[in-house]
Amino acid sequence: MSEAAAKELMGGEGRMRRWITERDLVALVREEVNLSAQNKTAERIGVSPQYINDLIRGRREPSQKIASAFGYKRIVVFEELPPEEVLEG
Repeated sequence: MSEAAAKELMGGEGRMRRWITERDLVALVREEVNLSAQNKTAERIGVSPQYINDLIRGRREPSQKIASAFGYKRIVVFEELPPEEVLEG
């Protein structure tokens, strides 16, 4: 691994980056709701209680606002397919 790649992996500040899944983020929201209340969580983040409810029930995806409230940023990753799975056409 190159020094530049290692620095990027470390977040550029000497700390390891931590990735979580969408499911993990929703679990963090659910945990906070269980510790306080849906209304308080929604107010802290700046979204509606209905959004929090929909998120927990799987009807909505977490927004960047939700991710930021828990110290993350939303990214999308696409993985390269092996040659035998590539569609031709």
